[in-house]
Amino acid sequence: FGEQSRAPSAFAAIYSKGGIPCRLVHGSVKHRLQWECPPESLSFDPLLITLAEVNMPSLEYLSENKH
Repeated sequence: FGEQSRAPSAFAAIYSKGGIPCRLVHGSVKHRLQWECPPESLSFDPLLITLAEVNMPSLEYLSENKH
């Protein structure tokens, strides 16, 4: 009857643990990302490696729709 629960994606698990330094800000019409620090100040190596390790080759984080 209800929606079947499934395990969160790897992206969702990392995001919920604070592994990605941004958050989704819900608006009444559109949503936006709010960064915890300026994106240009981030060390992208750990973030890209994390995303590549848990998501390749499916790139499931690009279609994540649970928030």
